[in-house]
Amino acid sequence: MDLYKFNDLIVKIHNHTPLTQAEKAYIKEDLPSILVDIPTIHTVREYIHPVGVRLTGAPPRSYITSYALILAKKAFGTRELIDHPLYETIEKDLTLHIMRGSYEYDRPKGYYCCKICTMAVFPLFDLNLLHLISGKQIAEVVRQRIIAREPFFTQGVPAKLIDFTLSFQDQGL
Repeated sequence: MDLYKFNDLIVKIHNHTPLTQAEKAYIKEDLPSILVDIPTIHTVREYIHPVGVRLTGAPPRSYITSYALILAKKAFGTRELIDHPLYETIEKDLTLHIMRGSYEYDRPKGYYCCKICTMAVFPLFDLNLLHLISGKQIAEVVRQRIIAREPFFTQGVPAKLIDFTLSFQDQGL
């Protein structure tokens, strides 16, 4: 799976660079066929994050699904459910996993399955893109814990990954 273009697009959004019409069309029409297996199985064994961090295990799926939602919400121009079956599935599946993780384990509010996956979903909270979860409330709590470098949230997470995660800002998504 070629994720270079995917990473380039997420960096553009991160850096507040507007997407072209061609890039929006790619996200709406082409990207779903590339990501079709992501919501249900672990098809990506490794993901090189735009900051150069190599991720394996569960984090590739968390990052790819989170970033796919950010891209889709930007391309479609809405915070609401996107009328596209893949993006709807991704949002519902990710929301369910986040909520399940909150109730199944004895972990702080906002912690996902692991520290690195928490960094993956944090922008979704901060940008309030999961409409079934009070993202802004969770983001406020989690941001303070990340900034304080609480071990439960950040130990073993590369600093450049944390910095990239915390620097997503609302930009009309």
